[in-house]
Amino acid sequence: MRLKEEELAEVQGEVDEVDSKILKVEQKFQKQQDKLAAERREIEEDEAKFEEQREGLLSEQEVIRDRIEGERQRKQGLADASKMAAESSVKAKAQVEEEEAAARRTVELRSELSELRAEESEASLQTDSLRAKVESSALDLEGRREALRSSLARAEEARATISEAEERLPKLEQEKKAAVAKKNFKDAAKFSSEAKALEEGKREAEGTLEELEGTVVDCEARVAEAEREAEDLGSELEAAEKEGRKLQDRHLRITIDMVTRAMEAAAASENFDDAASLQNELEVAQELKRDIEASLAEEDAEA
Repeated sequence: MRLKEEELAEVQGEVDEVDSKILKVEQKFQKQQDKLAAERREIEEDEAKFEEQREGLLSEQEVIRDRIEGERQRKQGLADASKMAAESSVKAKAQVEEEEAAARRTVELRSELSELRAEESEASLQTDSLRAKVESSALDLEGRREALRSSLARAEEARATISEAEERLPKLEQEKKAAVAKKNFKDAAKFSSEAKALEEGKREAEGTLEELEGTVVDCEARVAEAEREAEDLGSELEAAEKEGRKLQDRHLRITIDMVTRAMEAAAASENFDDAASLQNELEVAQELKRDIEASLAEEDAEA
């Protein structure tokens, strides 16, 4: 037991000696450790400052990025606005050119319509004049035909008188002779008087017939002449009426063009009531134009 205690005391002595040496070593390097600790603190402080500066730089960098992005967006907005302004300018220019073209076309249509109305007025006067001539010609023709019919009737009447006299005279002569033979002079005188009247009537009828033959020939010539004149005037009237329909067709073409433009303008400005009213007018004009064109095509086919 004692031996162990001695051993322990010896070991403890050695430990104490080692601790003493360690203490001396620690004391020897304490200044260096303090210096290292101070340097470590400085490094940590520098790192903290650097981190603070880094965070500040990152924040400034973010601000700069935001400014750059804002500037980029501003420039892009200006570019987009410039592009839109250019496109709008092109569209506005095109619209102005279109409106100017439409205005010029409207002026042309109005000028053409004014000239056409003058042509229509002149054609209408010509047609009315021809129609009056046709009516007058028809009355004249009917008068000549009536004169011819009257002359033919008088000639027929004269022929009937002559035929009746030629048939009756021989019989009267026989009856007169028979009365004379019977000494019935009263009847003989009556038959003789009747024969004389028939002879006179026959001579007058023959004279009338001879006169009427020339009259009938003249009337027939006058009727033929009047018929030719009536036919010529009728042809002229048909041609004039056809030309009038052609002018109407041109008038309707211009009207349809102008009404269509007005309707589209009203619709573009959302004035749909006016657009609907103009559409009704357009449909009526188109239907009338189709009828006129069909009539003209039919006349051309017959010709």
